[in-house]
Amino acid sequence: MDHTAAAPLRITMEHTATAVVLGADGEIDLATTDFFSTVLAGAIAGRPPLLVVDLGLVHFLSCQGVSVLVAAHQLAGTTTRMVVAAPSQAAWRPLSLTGADRLLNVRRRREGAVPARLRMNTVVTDAAVLVVASGGSPSGDAGPVTDELRRADGRDDLFFDASACALPVEVLARAVHEAGREDVRVLTADPRFAAALDVVGVAHSRTAVVD
Repeated sequence: MDHTAAAPLRITMEHTATAVVLGADGEIDLATTDFFSTVLAGAIAGRPPLLVVDLGLVHFLSCQGVSVLVAAHQLAGTTTRMVVAAPSQAAWRPLSLTGADRLLNVRRRREGAVPARLRMNTVVTDAAVLVVASGGSPSGDAGPVTDELRRADGRDDLFFDASACALPVEVLARAVHEAGREDVRVLTADPRFAAALDVVGVAHSRTAVVD
């Protein structure tokens, strides 16, 4: 979704399963703060678990703009976790000088603020099927893991590898269990993941052994 004010500020909004990423491009000054505030309030009204305000393309941030961010943080309360990405000096300097960086959850890099997308990949051979999960974030949704395992070709050997996945091991273990695939074997050398799998009764091994 793209929002544009009459003054030089453009705002884009991206929705994911667990977050709303609001990107501002231009100047946040006296002429655009009302517009900025309205879009922020609209995003918070949707009660997303996470709201990321990306100021990477902002080349001027006024004190009024900083006040809007602080007000949005207060509006979000405990329902929505709000993170401000301020990788540029134009955005970081006003936040730092006003002390707002101590009130807000501010990140200097966008990569640390925006959750990595969970990626699922399935490899099918004559002998086995391997489902691989990578990326994601500690607060992410594991639903795609369950869905991909349920869709996997029903062959004799089905393996799941989440060694490059950032989801918590307990969440991953539940996701595998909820897939209802008694034929799946999880490949892991992580003792914490192995223990979580034992709790839900899912088979695991360090290496893939094809029967």
